[in-house]
Amino acid sequence: MKKVIPTTWLKAITTLYFLMISLFTSSAQQSNWELGIGLRPLDLEDEPYTIMLKKHISPRVGLRFGFSGMYKSSSEHFRYIHPYYDTLYSFFIKYTLVDTKLYTSTWFGLQYQIGRKNSNSRFFWYGASDAFVKYRWEYPHLQKGVDYINSTLRPGDYIVATTYDQRKTLAVGFRQSFGVQYFLNGSFSIATEAGFYYETSFTKTTNFLFGALDSPSIGGLGFIAGGSSPRNDRDFQLGFSPVMQFSFNYHF
Repeated sequence: MKKVIPTTWLKAITTLYFLMISLFTSSAQQSNWELGIGLRPLDLEDEPYTIMLKKHISPRVGLRFGFSGMYKSSSEHFRYIHPYYDTLYSFFIKYTLVDTKLYTSTWFGLQYQIGRKNSNSRFFWYGASDAFVKYRWEYPHLQKGVDYINSTLRPGDYIVATTYDQRKTLAVGFRQSFGVQYFLNGSFSIATEAGFYYETSFTKTTNFLFGALDSPSIGGLGFIAGGSSPRNDRDFQLGFSPVMQFSFNYHF
């Protein structure tokens, strides 16, 4: 049986979006700013959305900043009976594994106009160069440990009850994108971007193992529980995304 506890941020994001619109509209009179919600349909697991703020410092160049955060937690209940055919021995365990994840991302960069904008056109073509930082925390853990119920192992047997990895990842990188923006009217627009990205990530992984064994050296049934020494890994990614971001923007 699996019990999932999702954390939905859509209502909070929408409320924050319109709150920021009201705040900035009251303090700015020219359309030099953009506030938007960016969606990344090809990166839903890692960075599903971004709240963005852009400041146009000239008709052709602007500064941009974005932030994304996601937290979710799920729990799964396990029951396992080892198929001993000899009724002298049995191995029955149960436990609840809670999987908690936190993903955050922030980026900043420059946006610049490509070509010459036609004053009668609703389309605006641009390029963007962004640096980004991501942090991912994956924390599966046992809610109350492993419950060994009336377990009597056959002499010499060794059984792993469960094993899982906890990870912390810090990633830095660069995105070069090209986009087109369509103005619905003077206040609202939609935009889509495609481009290349490069990412370097540093991950610390700790493996946890829980089990039981029967050994003459320990005088019968014993239990194993513990974590390994953290392992540090470094990874590189270079790729292309045809839909790096799709955004809804408010101009003020």
